[in-house]
Amino acid sequence: MMKRKILAVTIPVVGCLTVVGSGFSAWYFSDTINDGDNRSSAVNVVVTDEVIADEDNLKVDTTGTVLGDRLILDQGGLRNYSPDSGIMFGAIDATETTVNNNANWHFTVEFTDDQDLTLYKIYDAGLRVRIVADITLDGALSNYITFQDNLNLSVQPTIGGSTTADISKTDTKLEIVYIVAEENVEKETKNATWTFDIGARTNLVGNDYKNELLKYKDSDSEPGVPGKPNATGEPYQMEQALIGATITFKVQAFIEENK
Repeated sequence: MMKRKILAVTIPVVGCLTVVGSGFSAWYFSDTINDGDNRSSAVNVVVTDEVIADEDNLKVDTTGTVLGDRLILDQGGLRNYSPDSGIMFGAIDATETTVNNNANWHFTVEFTDDQDLTLYKIYDAGLRVRIVADITLDGALSNYITFQDNLNLSVQPTIGGSTTADISKTDTKLEIVYIVAEENVEKETKNATWTFDIGARTNLVGNDYKNELLKYKDSDSEPGVPGKPNATGEPYQMEQALIGATITFKVQAFIEENK
């Protein structure tokens, strides 16, 4: 009966953070700035309200996230063609990439017990907690940028368990899946919190301002995609193509049948 009851009342918990649009700085392909390519457009960061499951046992909190107000897409320095250079989450007045040691996607998922339901009872009933976080490149954004191969990801559980998660990605989406293992839930376990940090900092690596999360696509190695602009006029084409494009950050937590 418990199993049927829990499945009936549990709904996904969603916390979203969306970065809208893109910012542009000057691009250099010769000794002078290309006429018409010195432009900058603002980006708004919108954090949606926290959504809590009806039974008030699972909560998602994204308030620790630091991404700023603008996503900067620029050249990363004079005549820099590296796909690893020129991307930064920054402040509203930022116009070019620099070192940013603070940007990260930070969220917690908390299970809070009540008189009738504890974390142990969920697992004793043959159910489990699964946390899914994904980042989606919407619109034409995936034609120009993609995800880094090695993410700076850490998970801090309060009840023990893995400090990493399963990561998969496509051209348009990066998905992180964390399953709370049954062996980490004991009879006295009533509640727990899992804290996630996914780095989005920009660091100076050699001559490149490299972002931990994103990189440009390389049009030389990926025929058919625009990738990072490398000629006069291409920055303007990218700006026009990315009008209305978004990056969506989403977290869901589920109580579900333990498969």
